[in-house]
Amino acid sequence: MPTKTDNHLNDTSQFERVCRNITVIADVRKPPNERRRGQFKAGWEDATTRYKCYTAQTLERLTWRNLGYRFGQHLGESTFSRINNAFEWCCCQYPNLAPNKALPKNTLSKTLLPEEVPAAEAFWEGAITRIAVNNYERNSEARQRCIKHYGTRCCACGIELSSVYGSVAKGLIHVHHLQPLSSVGAEYEVDPIADLRPVCPNCHAVIHRRVPPYTIEEIQSFLE
Repeated sequence: MPTKTDNHLNDTSQFERVCRNITVIADVRKPPNERRRGQFKAGWEDATTRYKCYTAQTLERLTWRNLGYRFGQHLGESTFSRINNAFEWCCCQYPNLAPNKALPKNTLSKTLLPEEVPAAEAFWEGAITRIAVNNYERNSEARQRCIKHYGTRCCACGIELSSVYGSVAKGLIHVHHLQPLSSVGAEYEVDPIADLRPVCPNCHAVIHRRVPPYTIEEIQSFLE
């Protein structure tokens, strides 16, 4: 049976993982107090029980409420005790919680799909940008090469969206990175064939219902 120490270490590890996935334009948090504890908890509940969706513009300025929202997105519905522990942990890190700096705005494109990002000339990935769902930096040419190789049929469930929705969905597909970028270091050279797979929005959402994400093989087993 896990001890309290084991649980504490596990929580700390997960809290650190959440913060490694945070990139902001500006950290506008004020020093922590009881009022901001409530804001943090409210943000967590927005993500897990009220099912609110914060915009990328909201998330790019770090507040206590949207920090709680980010924790809720990653860690899911939790007890008040765990939310309180997360807030206390964040207080200990204040004001140096989110060292990641977002790319200049003129390098960012509109987010249409959770994993689509601005085009670049070289296949370099790694910097985490504005997060709406799981919005990691992606190279659009790498995405296109992945689709050219695998097609637009979901590698998990096998659906071709155009066969269901008609021509309006022709070419519509998400591209999933098999290894989360938050775990591979600052930069690395992505292989569009080895590292990326096309998946439909439904399967993609389920893949990211867990940290670490479910594998495509696990998703396939759910459908059997």
